[in-house]
Amino acid sequence: GEQKAKLDSQKGIEEYRWRIMSLEAQGKWEQVYENYERVIDQIEYMLVAPKTIMLEYAKFLYQRRKYEKSLEICIRLQMVLKQNSYAITVDDNADLLDLLGELYYHKSLYEDAEATLWKAIEVRKEQLYQDWEQDIKIAGSCVKLAKVYYMVTRFFEAEALYLQALDLYKKYDTKAI
Repeated sequence: GEQKAKLDSQKGIEEYRWRIMSLEAQGKWEQVYENYERVIDQIEYMLVAPKTIMLEYAKFLYQRRKYEKSLEICIRLQMVLKQNSYAITVDDNADLLDLLGELYYHKSLYEDAEATLWKAIEVRKEQLYQDWEQDIKIAGSCVKLAKVYYMVTRFFEAEALYLQALDLYKKYDTKAI
């Protein structure tokens, strides 16, 4: 029963994903929004449905500079995670925290941005596998947090985070800097 419901919801989500990708490729932004909204409304309260597409929608909105709406979707996703912490992967959870931190930064909510970005860094550092991809994501979070510190004139802490990020980047490729 539950397994079949999960498979059906995953199949439905994948169909939406393909439709959304197709519409994005055609630049049909209004229809992209409509399809995201439709799929989000369908899966948000279904316990078995994976919720990664909510994060994808929030990222899409962020890229289109729709910060208010992106923040709303992030907060809705956080509410879902309170019910089911396994609705997205640990890596996606770190991405969600990263995105939330960026959104708070854009709204000049620097204390919220700081707390959320620190949490993103912690979540990433707690992961069992540490590879270059993980380190690059940690470096990215450090840079975002450094921007917050810079805005609130905590330059010493900002510089320390920039240097930490730089070390992580240098570890893998000096050309990437």
